[in-house]
Amino acid sequence: MNKTILTHAQVEELCADVSPSIGALAKNLYPNNPVYMGKCYPIPNGGVPAAYALASFINVDIVDTPEEADFFFDDIIDSGDTMRHWCDKYPGKPFFALIDRSETPEWMDAPWVVFPWEGTVEAGIESNITRLLQF
Repeated sequence: MNKTILTHAQVEELCADVSPSIGALAKNLYPNNPVYMGKCYPIPNGGVPAAYALASFINVDIVDTPEEADFFFDDIIDSGDTMRHWCDKYPGKPFFALIDRSETPEWMDAPWVVFPWEGTVEAGIESNITRLLQF
């Protein structure tokens, strides 16, 4: 399988790339606090480690429920189905991701993307099957 394996340094660069968009939102929501970037709800599963990576880079609070959030955060926007689901369920809340295949030309035709927290693609597939069988 053709894949792109990201390093932690690349994830940090992706956090830097998405930060200005989150900062623009925060500027409108929290005009009296220029360093605070808002409340982030991480999309289960890949959004959780992505949000913690973001939180190590900018000043965001990770919240436990979508209702508490100012915005949603995920690791990747691929087909857009996950984004549409959450945005339809919670209208008016922006959705950000480390990688947006629909808006970033270099990611549109990129192969499978493996984030540092995913380990290997092969191990992930085997682990998912094992978890399904145990359930």
